[in-house]
Amino acid sequence: MTGTITAANVVGVATQAIPAGDLSDPLEAIRTGNAYVNVHSTVSPGGELRGQIK
Repeated sequence: MTGTITAANVVGVATQAIPAGDLSDPLEAIRTGNAYVNVHSTVSPGGELRGQIK
């Protein structure tokens, strides 16, 4: 699996207080160990890879 993460890939979730398209807050969450990733693909649209980023 390959790809590039862009601001268009950031989905805003109200409970996370991260606006859609914002990369600065998600990058800070990754740096501080407070990020979770769920990678979707055409093979597994519900999520192919997921888990905490540390």
